[in-house]
This record gives sequence, C-alpha cells and structure tokens, in this order.
Amino acid sequence: MLKSLLASILLIGLTIGMTPVSVAQEQPTPDKPRISKPAEPASKPKTSPNSASKPGVQPSSKGTKSSTPPAGAVELSDEPQVLESVGLKFFPPAGAKVIQDTAGREARLTIVPVDESWQINVTSPRTSNPDLTVTTACDELIAKLMERVGQVDKDTQEIKTLGKVLSRSDKLVLDTDRPELLGEQFVVSLPRGKGDSETIRGYTLVKIAADRFVNFELITTADKYQAAGPVYQIVVRTAKFEDAERTVAARAAAIAAGRSVFGGLSDEALREIMKQRNGRFERLYRPAVGGARMDESEVAYRRTTTWFGKRGELDPSRPAKDFTAAEKEEGYLLRTDARYVNGAQVVDVSGTFFIRPDRSMEAWVVRQAIREAGKKDTVGISTEKGAREGNIISVVTEVTGQADESVKTQVSGDGYLSRFESLLLPQILIRSKVPTEFGFYVYQSEAGKVQLRRELLEQPPERPGLWKLTTRLSEDRKPMVSLFNDQGDLIRTELSDGSIWEPIDAKALVRLWRDKNLPLD
Repeated sequence: MLKSLLASILLIGLTIGMTPVSVAQEQPTPDKPRISKPAEPASKPKTSPNSASKPGVQPSSKGTKSSTPPAGAVELSDEPQVLESVGLKFFPPAGAKVIQDTAGREARLTIVPVDESWQINVTSPRTSNPDLTVTTACDELIAKLMERVGQVDKDTQEIKTLGKVLSRSDKLVLDTDRPELLGEQFVVSLPRGKGDSETIRGYTLVKIAADRFVNFELITTADKYQAAGPVYQIVVRTAKFEDAERTVAARAAAIAAGRSVFGGLSDEALREIMKQRNGRFERLYRPAVGGARMDESEVAYRRTTTWFGKRGELDPSRPAKDFTAAEKEEGYLLRTDARYVNGAQVVDVSGTFFIRPDRSMEAWVVRQAIREAGKKDTVGISTEKGAREGNIISVVTEVTGQADESVKTQVSGDGYLSRFESLLLPQILIRSKVPTEFGFYVYQSEAGKVQLRRELLEQPPERPGLWKLTTRLSEDRKPMVSLFNDQGDLIRTELSDGSIWEPIDAKALVRLWRDKNLPLD
C-alpha cells in the first residue's frame, strides 16, 4: 500500500508540469458526442462449434455474424484517444472514463462507463518472434484462456475446458486507409462462481509491425454483453493507424532537431540559463470559476536551485570534508524542493541532479516523504538513487518497509538527454529561437526506462512575443502546454487535467498558503 502511494507521487514538480498524481491519469471524455452506428464486419466471421450453446449468454447478433452488434447508435467522444508510440487513434464512448497508464513496459488505455458494466483495455503488446501471425497469436491466447477454466473429467481423467468460443472473425480491416493491416477478433465465455453470470471477453488483434500488435480487449459479464458488445465493436472500428515509415521519419527529424540545439549550446549559455532558473518559486493550483486567487485550490509549490559544485552535494547531509575522490568531481547541479498537499497528507519531495560538464556522466537522488498534516513523523519515505556512466543507467529505489528495487538499462542511439538538462529544457529550446518539433530520450522514473520526450515549440500569432511549448513526457502521455516570454521565463503551464503551474514570489507564496491555512512547517 505504502509503495503504491509513494509511486503515485513520484517526482512531484521535478519536471515542468509533472503533477503528483498517479501515473494512471483519469481523463473524462468531452461532453460533445459523436454518433456512430455499428458497422458490418469487413470479413466473413468464422463460426465456433461451441457457439450454438451459450447458457446465460446473449450475443450481440444471431447466426453466422455473431461478432456483429445489433443495429443502434453509440455516442462517441469528439476527442480521440491516442497511443502515439504505435500511431493508433480511436474514439471512446462519450461520457466514459479513460484511464491512461504509462508506467509499465507498454502503454495501456482503459475505458470504463459510468455504470462500470464493462471495461475495454487497449494495449500494444510486443513479440520477440517476427513470424508470429495474428491467427497464431489468437490461437495461443484462446488456448490460455480455455486452460484457465479447465476441469478434470472424472471418467477419462482428461482436462476439459468449461469455456466456450462464442465467435471468431479473421481478415478484419479496421482502418480502410490501411487495408494491409488485417486483424482478427474472437469472443469467449468463461465460467465464474456458482450462480454468477459468466465472464465475456472479447479480443481484437492487429499486427502493425514485425514485433508489435495492437489489442482491444473487452471484459464484461454475460448479462451485460448485449449492451456492451455493440459499444466494443464501434470503438474497435474507429481505429486509425498512422503509416509506420512516416512515424519513424518524424521521430528521427525531431531527434535530429534536438541534437542540433544541444550541439550549439555553449558552457556560458548553460550557466546563464542556470542563473535564470535559480531561486524561482512556482505554485500548482486548480483554477476557480471566478478567477479569485483565494478561491483557487492549491495543490503544490516548488523551488529550483542551481549551482556549480561537487558530486557529493547530491547528499546535502554529507559534509564536504568526508567526500570521496569521486564525490569531489565538479559539475553542474540542480535541486528542486516541492510540497504537495493531498487532503490531510503532506508530501515533501526533493530531487538533486548532477551532470559532468562533458555530459558523459550524470547522477541524481530523489527523496520523498509522506506525513500527516500537523505531525512530524513520516508515514513513509522513498529514495531513488540513479547514475549514468556512458550509456549505462543504474537506478535503485528504496521504500520504507519494502524490498529495494533495481533497474539497469542501456541508452542506445542518439538523442539522449540527462535528467539535469531535461529540467532546463524549455529555456534551452527557447534560446535557440527555432520553432519546430524536438525529440529527446530521457530516463523516466515512473516507467523505469528511457522514453521519448517530445517538445513542440511555436510562436502563436495571437500572442506576439511569447513562446508556446507543448510537452509530452512520453509518447503516450497527455500533453501539457506552457507559455514563456522571449527570455524563457515561465508565464504558465496548463496540465491535461486543467491544473496550472505559474511563477510566484516567495513572500506571496507564504502569505497565500498562510491565508488558506495550508502547512508550511
């Protein structure tokens, strides 16, 4: 429980716009609906020998087209959901809750209606076998599902499955603009406890690359399937897939633009940017309807400090006289101190980042402590210690009462950006005065791996003299939009949930939190 809570607030405020909420971000779909009707399948479905007998199951249609939903309208959101890492775009049902999880090895989108009667999971599983076909993948998945509900026959001692394959369709064309991407779909019924309605699971797999699939998974129960089935079919058939070659080319161009900016960054320019950011305070809040500051909900604040020093200063409690030879190495340092208020809980997070002037080595320490407001004792402490030497990254995370977790990964290819540099990235990009899309590979703590970070720098014509920066911390994260003046000073950053980071004077911050009776001790 503690580990999960600490993970949910990992790295509060250490990156422009990163909020101390769970990596699984809940995003309600817009109110304005699109209306769509179920489409006919693009291929002739395969009929299952088990589909004739389905106690308690009400399929979405009859006869050989058992995977096709009945006629009717399904309202869809006007805003599509996107898995950029695989070039997928689709429309969820209007009013449904969409939960985005980017913490695992693969991005995952989960769609849940208000009544929670069904769930659709959208994932992009990988395979190490380039020859694995959609049909074989479906065969293997069906076998595993049937095996889970197997039962030993008392007479023959053979294991027989209690599950049923209700329908199966092959050669499905979900995106008519990409007819070469053929999918396959099946629906199974799996028994639950005695007296419980059977579980219905649907799968639609499309192979989009030699090592990558996209999977739409439906989970519901037999008594809810008549309503859930049509929704699932419609969502699946809104899928659009970008051309892989075009996606790769765009990514390469963004990374090349990023390399160009850092290739022209001098030591003097970096020191000037550090000086610009040093001592800055920012507050995170949820806006109020009337716009009055006292009516706004405070979420967090943070302070940034930069200096040129020694690696041993990553641990402020360690006296300089005790530094080892390695800790005496000089380099650039940046520290962020943040406080997040979550109801009765207070979360304090400090992160210190070091980089060697030639960028060949970096190290960091991030510490976060949770306590109850008004109390000194902490509920739990988490410490992440990371280092990169050359292209090898090693990270150890220590959490109170939990076993340590270690991550070791390798940086491959060009375009890697250190943790230190990523915290100064907006100012570095604005100094370049080049409006374009930039790409960088950055180690992301919450994912435990290196991910592609995208930055789109623009000069909005309606805001002369200002720079607009749209940031995606990873390809499948919701964007956040920032405005800066021509010198690179932050005006505001709006996060995907509507909360806002903005600069604030230290005295004004203290006064505001005191007036709102928020913890400053």
